[in-house]
Amino acid sequence: MRDAQMLPWFPLDMSHLTPEQKEPSEDHFMFRRMNETFPTADSKVEDLPSDRPVRVYTEYEYIQKYLTDPRFVVTDCREDADILWLVSHFQDFRALREKPHSRVNQCPCEHLLTVKDLLAIICRRALDGENDLQDPDIKGPSWLPVTYCLKRELVQFISYFQRREMRGEDNHWIVKPWNLARGLDHTITKNLNHILRLPSTGPKIAQKYISNPVLFHRADIRADVKFDLQFIVMLLNAQPLKVAVYKGFWIRFANETFDLTQLDNEQKHFTVNNYKNAFLLQMYCHDFIAKFNAQYPDSTWKIVEKKIYSMFLKVFKAATMRDPPAGIPHNPQCKGFYGFDVMLEWQNEG
Repeated sequence: MRDAQMLPWFPLDMSHLTPEQKEPSEDHFMFRRMNETFPTADSKVEDLPSDRPVRVYTEYEYIQKYLTDPRFVVTDCREDADILWLVSHFQDFRALREKPHSRVNQCPCEHLLTVKDLLAIICRRALDGENDLQDPDIKGPSWLPVTYCLKRELVQFISYFQRREMRGEDNHWIVKPWNLARGLDHTITKNLNHILRLPSTGPKIAQKYISNPVLFHRADIRADVKFDLQFIVMLLNAQPLKVAVYKGFWIRFANETFDLTQLDNEQKHFTVNNYKNAFLLQMYCHDFIAKFNAQYPDSTWKIVEKKIYSMFLKVFKAATMRDPPAGIPHNPQCKGFYGFDVMLEWQNEG
């Protein structure tokens, strides 16, 4: 490990070492757990009350303001609530059995989905033989960009990077903090020494940058730009698995023509502009779908949507296939909501 960390100053060929990624032991997941108590297998669950309005305690301003359905009433008393809709982290899932009719909008161990290095581990479980990554060095589903934890898999990453370099393959990577969003502290680079210095500001993952994305032609600026899609996915039940997807989705566009230059240009390479002082193009789903179908008549939205939904199902299957702390356990009182950011990539140059 020390040789890997010192590589920017003392160059070293590490390509002979294995780049293979292995799932860590249960101790790793136990160390990363969020001090949660887990539900017991014999917990009994009751239906929400039907003889009175369901009491909702929420920390979301907009639910307080817009939940006007007469079947519900917002309460300021958390102890009296039937539904807890929280922003803060809920931890005592075992205590839910004391109120078997209650519900909460979080799941135990959901950090396996919301923390980037753990999500990559979960997704790598989703190998099915049909949609596997076609790579001579490592295994993984084709829909997951190759992802290394720069704290736990640094040597393997260096080996993989150097092997790609030897084969003359694209070697652009995006380096992200484990637990930040909105492009904060994200870096795009093809310089190995640069990548190896970035974890000094906090734990990071290195993820293969999508170098051949599906682009969207913006007529307003006459440019083919990157875009991503955010879907809201709900885990209704872990055993048997039941997942729901909100049909509406958010489309976010870059503001400049895409290419692999100016890697520090956020307007070209990043799509989340609603938190920045930048122009924000907004578009309804139905308008986007119509324009997408016109631009890509051989890869219509109906085809793409089916693949996206299939991917979501595989992620949740992988997340619930193991017991905690390495998986999300079954608890009918828990209904988790998650935002999935999706970017489309061409499978080949054609």
